[in-house]
Amino acid sequence: MAEFTKGPWKAGRADMATDVDGVPSKWIYAGDQYVAVASGQIDGDWEEVMANARLIAAAPELLAACEGLLAVYEELNARFDMGD
Repeated sequence: MAEFTKGPWKAGRADMATDVDGVPSKWIYAGDQYVAVASGQIDGDWEEVMANARLIAAAPELLAACEGLLAVYEELNARFDMGD
């Protein structure tokens, strides 16, 4: 699996947008490095853009949670010989 920029990632302030191809967008960054952008403001729904930005910013924590669940599954699978 490819490596990714380590967290924490942040979506930044909701009161500041960046224009990307004429669309108000929100950059997601790790420290001083930009890692993603949430754009595509639909019908002026800035709250949707920010919700998407927060979801993207949570990616490192979501990955860690999934890896934790996988470890639990593998432990239970080995303990109870559940097979695949």
